[in-house]
Amino acid sequence: PITAHCNDEGYATCTAADAAKYTEPARWEKVLKRYPRLKINLAHFGRKSDAPFSEWSNKICSLMYKYEFVYTDLSFNGFDPAYYAGLKTFLNKLPGKMAGIIPQRIMFGSDFMMSLLKIESYSQYLSYYSETPYLSAEAKYSFCSVNPERFLFD
Repeated sequence: PITAHCNDEGYATCTAADAAKYTEPARWEKVLKRYPRLKINLAHFGRKSDAPFSEWSNKICSLMYKYEFVYTDLSFNGFDPAYYAGLKTFLNKLPGKMAGIIPQRIMFGSDFMMSLLKIESYSQYLSYYSETPYLSAEAKYSFCSVNPERFLFD
């Protein structure tokens, strides 16, 4: 399994425009066409600093729908507890079969070193996730245990 940075923030060794170009999820489409069984996590659910749920998130969902082994994670996103309300709204708007597939390919993630730049502590980050009313206990368990196990070992 591969985890690839899919976010417009973080440490960049090039211009911001180039970094965004290199990390956008659409770049993986050619790779997945050639290697449709590639197991990949497009990290951060395509978060863009100006819009956590953007065309990048939509593209990741379309890749997850089309390719069986594409996953995403919520790492870095939980530094803001409001993120989970947006996630619930985003997931509730997914059409048809996509609504059944996407939640099975989302994993919790911390990216704790980066998250600590925007939050007081890792404990607070975990509390925001565990205490959010916007995700069911079943969804939280799937994101933390079932989905990562499938990604890593299935």
